[in-house]
Amino acid sequence: MEERTAFAHLLLANGADINAADRQGRTALMLAAGLGNIQMVRVLVTYYRLHQLEVDVTDNRGRTALMVTAITGTSQVAEILLDNGANVNTGNEGLTALMYAAKAGHAPVAEVLLRHRADIDAADNDGWTALMVTAIQGTDQVTRVLLQHRPNINAKEYKNGWAALTWAAVFGRLPVLELLLDHNADVNTRDHSDRTPLILTVIVEKLGAFAMILTHAPDLDARDRDGRSALMWVIGLGRNGFIIGAHGDVNENVI
Repeated sequence: MEERTAFAHLLLANGADINAADRQGRTALMLAAGLGNIQMVRVLVTYYRLHQLEVDVTDNRGRTALMVTAITGTSQVAEILLDNGANVNTGNEGLTALMYAAKAGHAPVAEVLLRHRADIDAADNDGWTALMVTAIQGTDQVTRVLLQHRPNINAKEYKNGWAALTWAAVFGRLPVLELLLDHNADVNTRDHSDRTPLILTVIVEKLGAFAMILTHAPDLDARDRDGRSALMWVIGLGRNGFIIGAHGDVNENVI
């Protein structure tokens, strides 16, 4: 490894283009960051700083070296890049490094990004935040990290109007769902069809999520845009395994 960094020093000292890119638009810094090569990243950022160059050049997919690091998960590389001028909130169609780290499930990288003031509530072009991403991908460890930094827990994406809690419920991500509920996410949040997470868990048949939501005092009689409550959906879809709590109105019209 030290021999390779020596080669890099010699090439750069003799005028090699540090921002030369391959066919995918990846520079040497992006490649080193993606491999988690800490020594090589240090060498390269030294030359960026010496020649007052920007480290946030992008590849053909719009990703910076920091975003690549967030995907591959080397927190020390993220720290080095951020200490040498990488913009923590640069977006690729709105996708930030924090969102990439959340999707990949890299909690230590997320910690580094947040310590460097990553915008926890930044949204991509579809309204997705990092917290929403962890609701369906990544790990509950990343969700814990995000929740410690007090995000807008009830923010909704644009297409469906679903909050992180809704996504976790619909995908049956019980550890994440429990974390969101314990941090006072709105159990009765409504989407564009006025459906609550309780109603949606009946529709998509996620009994575990349904049961967990029931323990957090949801509005059992909330109705969607078509006038249907969770009980009506249970009966209409024949979800015999779903049992509505004692406060449901059993006299509702289900036709």
